[in-house]
Amino acid sequence: MKRRSEHHESALRRFRRTARGVVFLAAALTATVGANPTPDWARAPLAELQRAASAGDAAALYELGERHWAGVRGAPEQPTLAVEYWTAAARQMHAGAIAALGHAVAQGRGAPKHAARAVALWRHAAAAGHTGAMTALGKAYAAGDGVAPDPAAAVRWFHQAAAKGEPEAEYLLGWHYENGVGVEMDLQQAAICYLNAAERGVSAAQNSLGVLYANGQGVPRNLVDSYVWLSRAAAAGEPNAAANLEAVRRRMSRAENREARRRLSETAQRTETAPAP
Repeated sequence: MKRRSEHHESALRRFRRTARGVVFLAAALTATVGANPTPDWARAPLAELQRAASAGDAAALYELGERHWAGVRGAPEQPTLAVEYWTAAARQMHAGAIAALGHAVAQGRGAPKHAARAVALWRHAAAAGHTGAMTALGKAYAAGDGVAPDPAAAVRWFHQAAAKGEPEAEYLLGWHYENGVGVEMDLQQAAICYLNAAERGVSAAQNSLGVLYANGQGVPRNLVDSYVWLSRAAAAGEPNAAANLEAVRRRMSRAENREARRRLSETAQRTETAPAP
């Protein structure tokens, strides 16, 4: 404890030497004594959110931009205003705001369309660890939108985002493994990626995984598993899932059909009895 205390005192003396250090010192001391937790602005009333945003709170600015972008939670849909809020938050290096600006610029909504600028913004957000920006970069490289097409680079970005738990990136990585685009074809790895994303609710991954189970590609052929995953994808409105489900149903025995329906029923019951978040 003594060595830690001496080190802390030395650090404090260095911080006090500059005005910039005073800012860092205040933040450090606030964290040390146990400041109030960061408000959950996503749940905050609009008026409270607006007050915090007016005071320059980066997280509040970002959330206010989100509401005006979508026109939800009492905020009118105003993409241009959303971009203004995100810009203010981005000046404070809010990664989510920087990524959101990238999406706005990519779509040309609320700001002039500029694919290369969108890529640059996503790079900044990705460098700060934003997984959505990493996924967006992967898509840009896959499509050659704002950058030269580079499937291998797309795979690298999807890998990074998937490693940090981004479900969409996990699905897209699976697609590249299944089709051998930017990476050597590996149906077993594709199935693993699809499973990870499917369990997180990505309907496209549920559909793809169901097809793999139906055909015995990358996984043992199992029409029950196929039916279960395709049913979930179809319920979510995934294109082609309903047709795939019907094709599998026609191939199933009565016993397989009963087992699939039993598993779906059990899943539905678990969902109904699960505690609310």
